[in-house]
Amino acid sequence: MNDAVATDTALAATPAVSCTLPAELTIFTAAETRDRLLALLARAEAEDLPLHVDASEVLDVDGAGVQLLVSLSRQCERDRRFLRLLSPADALVRACQVLGLSFWLSAQTPSADTA
Repeated sequence: MNDAVATDTALAATPAVSCTLPAELTIFTAAETRDRLLALLARAEAEDLPLHVDASEVLDVDGAGVQLLVSLSRQCERDRRFLRLLSPADALVRACQVLGLSFWLSAQTPSADTA
């Protein structure tokens, strides 16, 4: 998973702590991915920046992966931290549909990414 403090092209001129999710977002990668996301969230809080998560490279996702992202969004809400999921891959969109979380996904995604 790549991460950086950057200006995201999808949200022009918005400084943010950003990362790209790994291709595999499953129970087998959930713990490692969780640790990386929590570290980035702490960094976003310390720098008073939003958290942008690029989900375009996700090829394989299961319920544990979706649960991880929902948990991250809940933590951001509690911390009053702004979270955006950018360019969700088809696999993530389908998993959210199957789990009845399409509305949640659209709430986390900028309108240009919800095609």
